[in-house]
Amino acid sequence: MRKGKDKIFFPLTRKRLILIKIRNTKIKNTYKKIFQSIPSIKKRYYLNLDKRYLNSHSLNKL
Repeated sequence: MRKGKDKIFFPLTRKRLILIKIRNTKIKNTYKKIFQSIPSIKKRYYLNLDKRYLNSHSLNKL
C-alpha cells in the first residue's frame, strides 16, 4: 500500500477527473518555466524529483 491510497476512497466523478488533470498540467507548466532557467545538469536532477513528486501527488497519470 502506498501512502495516500489508504485514505478514504471517494468515487472520481468526471468533473473531478478534469479538475485534477487541469491542476496537474498547471504544475507541469510551472515546472517547465522553472527548468528553462536551470542549467542542464541540475535540470536532470530536478526532473527526476519532479516525476517522483507528480507520481506521489497526482492520481497516477490519468
